[in-house]
Amino acid sequence: MTIPHLYNGQNKTFFFADYEGNRRATTVAQQFLVPNQKERNGDLSDLGVSAPITSISPTAQALLATYYPLPNVSGQPNFNYERFAPTPASTDGADVRIDQTISSKQSAYARFSRKNITSNFANAFLPNDVDSIHNRSLLVSHTYAISPRLLNEVPVRLHECDDERGLCD
Repeated sequence: MTIPHLYNGQNKTFFFADYEGNRRATTVAQQFLVPNQKERNGDLSDLGVSAPITSISPTAQALLATYYPLPNVSGQPNFNYERFAPTPASTDGADVRIDQTISSKQSAYARFSRKNITSNFANAFLPNDVDSIHNRSLLVSHTYAISPRLLNEVPVRLHECDDERGLCD
């Protein structure tokens, strides 16, 4: 590596950097059995309950209205509601490395890497769960050739992983 008027590391210094980005846009089919309008009104005769429910609590009515959609599919025995939930994911990563030849017997290098992964997981009737994992690592190493058959390497590694679900532990 050569920087004009500053540094001449020709045949001694190597520098490398990269970036990786990935975007995934997918959907997941979800199928559920939800209460129809008749059941929401208290008529559970289709479920084998003979006496109609005359009063439904306001809390139950609010939960049904807010979190449970009305059926949108008919003719299926196991589900009456279907939706396609988006589950996007993205990955961003980068690496930087520098190698230095100190002498014919010594060399050193340092590398820093980072990667951020964000994924969505579909929930039934609530917003998707968004999970993130953040990885950072640093490696510094010194190598010394004691003899043609004996090599000494001293690496020092630091790693940090941060996530919301405890996957790094």
